[in-house]
Amino acid sequence: MPPNGTGFAIKATFPIRAMLFFMILFWLNSSSLLHAQTPAPKDSVWTPVFISDTTITSGARKSPILSRQLQTSQGEKIYSVVTTYIDTLTLPDRFIFQNSARVFLDGQPANERLYKIDYHEGRVFTKYLFSDNRPHSIEVRYRSIPVSLQLVYFKRTLAVKDSSIFGDTLKMVSAKTQSSGLAEDIFSGTSLRKSGTIVRGISVGTNQDLTVNSGLRLQLEGSLAPGVNVTAALTDENTPIQAEGNTQTLQEFDRVFVEIESEHAKATIGDFNLSLDNSEFASLDRKLQGGQISANLDVGRSHYEGLVSVAFSRGKYNVNQFNGLDGVQGPYRLTNQDGEPLIVVLAGTEKVYVDGELQTRGQNNDYVIEYSSGEITFTSECLITSDSRIVVDFQYTENLYPRSFFGTQFQSLFLNDKVKIQATFLNESDDKDNPIDITLSEANIETLKAAGADKSKAIDTTAFAGKDSDGSAAGNYIRKDTLIDGETIQIYRYAPSSDSAYWSPSFSYVDDGTGSYEKISYGIYEYVGEGNGDYEAYYALPLPQSQSLFDLAVLLQPHPFLTVKLEGALSENDLNTFSALDDSLKGGNAYLVAVQYAPKQVRVGGKNIGDFDIQVSQRYTSQNFAFFDRTQSVEFERDYNLIDSDGDELVSEDASQTVQKASFGYSPITPLQIKYTYGELTYGELLFTTRQEINSQLSLNSGTTSSLTSSFVESENTELDEYCEWNKHTGTVQHKTMLFERRPYQMNISPFVNYEINDKTTRSIAADTLDSDSHHIINVEPGITISNFFGQEFSFSFTYRTDKLFYSDTTENSVPRLEQASVAKTFAFDWQPPSSKVFTTKLKMTYRLREFTERFRLLGNSNSETILFRLQTRYSPWNGAFETELLYNVSTEKVSKTDRLYVAVDQGDGSYIWEDANDNGLKEFSEYVPISYTSELGDDSLQYVLTTYPSDELVPVIDLTTNLRFRIRPFRVITSPHTFLEKAAEAISTETLFRIEESSTEEDLKQIYLLNLSKFQNDSTTVSGQITFQQDVHFYENKLTNVRLRYQQQRSLSQYTLGIERKLYLERSLRFVTRLGYELGFEFNVESSYNRNIAVETDSEDSYGSTGREYEITSYLLGPDISYRPVQDLELGLEFEYERRADEFAKNQSGGKLAEATLTTLKLSSSYSLRGKGLISARISRTETRLKNTDDSNAVYELTSGNSSGNTYIWRLNFDYRLSRYITSSLNYEGRAVPSSSSLIHTATAEIRAVF
Repeated sequence: MPPNGTGFAIKATFPIRAMLFFMILFWLNSSSLLHAQTPAPKDSVWTPVFISDTTITSGARKSPILSRQLQTSQGEKIYSVVTTYIDTLTLPDRFIFQNSARVFLDGQPANERLYKIDYHEGRVFTKYLFSDNRPHSIEVRYRSIPVSLQLVYFKRTLAVKDSSIFGDTLKMVSAKTQSSGLAEDIFSGTSLRKSGTIVRGISVGTNQDLTVNSGLRLQLEGSLAPGVNVTAALTDENTPIQAEGNTQTLQEFDRVFVEIESEHAKATIGDFNLSLDNSEFASLDRKLQGGQISANLDVGRSHYEGLVSVAFSRGKYNVNQFNGLDGVQGPYRLTNQDGEPLIVVLAGTEKVYVDGELQTRGQNNDYVIEYSSGEITFTSECLITSDSRIVVDFQYTENLYPRSFFGTQFQSLFLNDKVKIQATFLNESDDKDNPIDITLSEANIETLKAAGADKSKAIDTTAFAGKDSDGSAAGNYIRKDTLIDGETIQIYRYAPSSDSAYWSPSFSYVDDGTGSYEKISYGIYEYVGEGNGDYEAYYALPLPQSQSLFDLAVLLQPHPFLTVKLEGALSENDLNTFSALDDSLKGGNAYLVAVQYAPKQVRVGGKNIGDFDIQVSQRYTSQNFAFFDRTQSVEFERDYNLIDSDGDELVSEDASQTVQKASFGYSPITPLQIKYTYGELTYGELLFTTRQEINSQLSLNSGTTSSLTSSFVESENTELDEYCEWNKHTGTVQHKTMLFERRPYQMNISPFVNYEINDKTTRSIAADTLDSDSHHIINVEPGITISNFFGQEFSFSFTYRTDKLFYSDTTENSVPRLEQASVAKTFAFDWQPPSSKVFTTKLKMTYRLREFTERFRLLGNSNSETILFRLQTRYSPWNGAFETELLYNVSTEKVSKTDRLYVAVDQGDGSYIWEDANDNGLKEFSEYVPISYTSELGDDSLQYVLTTYPSDELVPVIDLTTNLRFRIRPFRVITSPHTFLEKAAEAISTETLFRIEESSTEEDLKQIYLLNLSKFQNDSTTVSGQITFQQDVHFYENKLTNVRLRYQQQRSLSQYTLGIERKLYLERSLRFVTRLGYELGFEFNVESSYNRNIAVETDSEDSYGSTGREYEITSYLLGPDISYRPVQDLELGLEFEYERRADEFAKNQSGGKLAEATLTTLKLSSSYSLRGKGLISARISRTETRLKNTDDSNAVYELTSGNSSGNTYIWRLNFDYRLSRYITSSLNYEGRAVPSSSSLIHTATAEIRAVF
C-alpha cells in the first residue's frame, strides 16, 4: 500500500489471490453465470472455442502459429496450437495452478527437461522443444483460476501538480485516467500517417572527447486541413549513400523534403526534381535542393499556371556519345565535361540510349550502373557490338563551387485553350566566392581572371614542398632536368624516400591523350613522354560558370485540326565569371516556327479517305546559343551526318544551325500509316545536309505487323571537302498465330524477320576518291518465339551481318574502295519452363562471332567472340530432402585493375590504424593494421578505412561466375525411423558448396567457360579469381545434440596496379553441441587452419612499395563453451579458447626462424532478461599472448589478431531498456587493459531511440 494513505493499492500476493479466488468461486456457484464456466460432463461433447491467428507483436511480423484451439473438459483447459518454431507460448490464462500443467508434442508427452512453465504469467518456454522448422502440434493441459485478475488494483493515482497560489509543488490524489504511456504517439489528435525514428546519444572515452550523436528520420503523409495535404521526409543525418543502380526502381536514401499541396497551389522545400518538357529550347530535368512554389488559377475562360524554383543544383548536366566494342558488355565509363572519367553520377538522372532506343535499368533488364564511378555495364538483354550507338544523358556531382539555380515558368491559356502563352527563365551559376573542395590563392584568382574562356591558361604549376621541421624532405617526388630532342625539360619522378624529394606536384587529367604522365596508382605518376599520357604536372584551376536562358512561346489553335507554334529564346553563357574578357561571355538566340494541320476522317464526295498530318517547321539556333538540356532527338546528329560511323564529330567547331522540315502523313485505314519527311540542315558555312525519309506501319488483326523505313541523305562538308550519299533501309515483319488450339498442345508461335541495308558513300570533292567513312552493310535477323507450349517460353534468332568497309593499300595504282571486311553471326536462345515449388530454371544464351578477312586482319583488326550465358536452376524434391542450386553466368566485358587506398576518417568510423613498423615516417601499405577497439588510434592519431577504386586502364576479359550447392537431408522424408539403416540415414545430412569466380584475359575463351581449371588464377591472364570449396557433414542436424564436420578451401588471386596478391585459406573443424536438460548447454570446437598471403610486386625499374602484408600461418584451436540457465531470464556463460599459431613465411623465404604465437582466452558472460522490457548483459575476457622468435613490432596482425604480447583484459556492460512501446534506451560501457599501455581505456555510450 502506498505510504501516507494517499492511494488504495492491493498487491496480488498469494494469500490475497487465494481469498479472492474462493470469494469469486462462491459467488459464481450461486449465480446464473456459473454455466459459462461449468465443465462439461464426461459424456458431453466438447465445444471448442477457436482463436483466430493474429500477430504476436505490435509490428507487422506474422505469427508462426498456424492455428489455435481452446477446449474445457472436467475443469481442465486444453490449449492446442499448430506452429513452427516459437520461443514462448502464451496461454489464454494467467495464475495457473502449480504443477497442474502438462505439455504434449505431436500427441506425445514432451520431455520435461526441454520446456519450462511460468505458472504466474501463464507462459510455456518452448525454445528447446523444436528440432526443425516444420509445423508441430503442441497441446497444454492445465487448470487455472476461472477469472482474470490483475497484479495491482488501485482506485486513485498519485499526481504531482504545480500550485498557482503558493508557487510550490503539491501532492494530491486524482481520479484514475487512461494513459497511452510515455510519448506513445506524439502525433495523437491528427490525421497524419507517420513513421520514423529519433535518436539522441552521447559517447565518451579516455582517449576521445565527449561527442553527441543525434539523428532524426521522419516520414509524414496526410491531411493538415480540409483540402490541404502534406508529404514529408525529414532527417538531420548526413547520408552520402546513393542507391544501387541494379534495379529498375531506385530507393533514394538521402532525399529530404516537405511538400504541401492544395487544389490550386503546391509548395516544396528540400530535395525535389524539376522537369520542364513542354518547351523547344527551355527543356530541363534537374535534381535540386531548395524551394519550389507552383500555383494555378481559373478565371472565366482563362487558365493561369506559375512555377518558381530557388535552389542549389545537385549536379551538372552532360552528354556522352560513343560506340560500343565487340565482345565488351561493359563497363563503359562516363566522363565529365572535361573528359575525365571516374566521376560520381547522381542516382536516377541517367538516360541511356542504344541505337536511338531508350534502355531500362535493372539486372533483369538492359543495363546496370555503378553511380560512384560512373560505369555502365549492359546485361545479356542488350547485346553490345562495335556498331552499337550509345548515348547517355546524365548529371554528375562536382564539388568545386556551390551551384545555385533559379527557374520560373508561367503559362496562360485563353479562349478555351485556343491560345497559350508560356514564358520561362532559367539561371544556373557557380558561386565563385565560396569554393567547396578547393582553395584558391590570390595568385590563383589572378590566373583565372587572365585566362578568359581558355582552360589551358587556368593552371597552377606550384609543386615545391620543401622540408619538414626535422629537416627531411617534405615531398614525394624529385625533379630532374632531362634532355629530350635537344631540349632540356624538367620532369618529376616518384621517390618518397629520397632525400631530394622536395616536390609534391599536382597532376591533372587532360583529354585526348595529350599529356606527359601516366597514372600508375593512387598518387603515383610516371613520365612517359610528351603527348603519350593522360596527365600533366599541374593543377587545372576550375572555371566558375554562369548560364541563363529566357524563352517565350505562343501556341495557337484556331481550329481543332490546325496548330501554330512560335517560340523564341535568348541565352547567355559566361564561361569564366572571374574574367571580364570578352571571350568568356557569350550570348545566343534561337527561334522556332512550326505549323501542323492534321484533319481526321477527311471526306471527299461523301467518302472517308482517311486521316492526314501535315507539318512544316523551321528551327534556328545561333553559334553561341547555350542549352540547359537535350532539345533534339537522340539520333539527330547521326541522321544529318554531323558524326561519322564511329561517333566522332565531322565538324570541329560550333556554328549556327538552321533546320527546315516538312512532313506529310496519311492513314487511309486505321491499321496503316504512311509518312514522308523532308529536312534540310544548314550548319553555318561548314555543312549542308538534306534528308528524306518514308515510313510505313501496318498492324492487322490477323496478327501480322510490319514497320518499314527508308531514308536518303545527301551531305556536303566544306570543312573536310567531302560529299556524302547515304541510303538506309530498315524493317521488321512479324506474324502471330496459334497452333493446336486444343490443350495441352496449344501454343502461340510468332515468326519474325528484321533487316537493315546501310549504304554510305563519302567522297573527296577535290580528288573524287572514296573516303574512310564509307561502308555497305547488310544485316538480316530471322527468328521465332513460341509461348504457352506446355507452359514453356522459347525464343530463337539468328543474325547474319556482312560489312564492306573502306580499304586503301599502298600499291602505286591502288584506288580506295569498299572491300569485304567481316562477317558476323549471332545466335540467341531463350528458354523458361514452368516453375513450381520443386523446380525452377531459366536459360538465356547469346553467342556472336565476328570474323575479319585476312586483308583487314593485316590492318590490325582481330576476330572477336561475344558470349553471354546465364543459367539459374533450383531443384528441391521430397520436401527438401535433396536440394540443389546451380548458377552459371559468363560474359565478355572489360574490367579494370583495382587500386587500394587507406583513407583517414573520423575517430570511431575507421577500421584500420597506421603503425610505423620501421620508424621511417613513411606510410607504407603493409603498415596499416585493423583496429582492436573502437576508439584506438595509430601513430599519427588517426583512423582509416580501406577503399578500392578502379584504375584508369580497362582490359577486355571473360568473366565467369558459377555456384553449385547440394544439400542432402534424409530426415525430411524419414520422419519415423525404425530400422538401423533408417536411423543411420536420418541422423546424417550434408551440404556441399562449390563456387568459382574468374575474370581473365585468356584469348581462348572456351578454356574459361568450359572450366579448364588449369587456366584459372594465372599470373599473366587473371585479373581477379577465387575458387571456394566447402563440405559440411552434420550428425543429428537441428537436434539438441548435434555434430558438424567442416572442410573449407579458398584460393584467390588479385592483380592490383602495384602487383599480384595470392591467398590460400584451409580449414578443418569439428563442432559438438549438446544440451543437458533445459538449464545446461555445452559446445566444443576444434579447428585447424592454414592462412597464406603472398604479394608480388610488378616487374618495374621503379619500386613503389609493398602491395600488402605477407604471411604463412598455421593455427590450431581448441575451445569449449558452456552456458547455464538456472531460470528462464538468466543465462551464464563460460568460454575457453586455446590457440597456437606459427608463421612460416620468414623461415621459408629467407631461412629465418619460425614465428610463433600462443593465445589463451577465457571469457565469462551473463545476461538477464527483463521480461518484455529490456536486457542486461555483461562480459569479461582475458587473453594471454605469448610470442616466440618475434616481437610486437615484427609480428603480422594475422599472427596475433592484433593482440600485444602479455595479458589483455576486456570487459563490457550493456543495458537495453524499453521505456514504452515506442521508446527504447541503451547504455554501453567497454573497458580495456592492454600490455602496450599502462593506463586503462574506457569507452561509454548512451542512447535513446524513439520509433513512431
